[in-house]
Amino acid sequence: MAIRFMVRDGTLVQTANELSNRDFNQAAIDVRRPGASGRISGHTTGHGLCYGVTHLDGVTAYYDPDELTADGVPLDQLHMAAEVHES
Repeated sequence: MAIRFMVRDGTLVQTANELSNRDFNQAAIDVRRPGASGRISGHTTGHGLCYGVTHLDGVTAYYDPDELTADGVPLDQLHMAAEVHES
């Protein structure tokens, strides 16, 4: 399945209070922040879709869509809604 829906760069997001740290190396884990806000600053698809989030201090960390919310809605739910709408 091709990923067609993306949350736009600059979107304000909140990270989950508990992060799974699955499939991330130690350097990536070290900069991930539970319960923090930031803005989407890119994405990668190396192990499935992950979003870069730049936090207020300028540090960028990567998160799975189910670890982020925008306006209180989990990003993975936004992706599912977009897939249903496209079919």
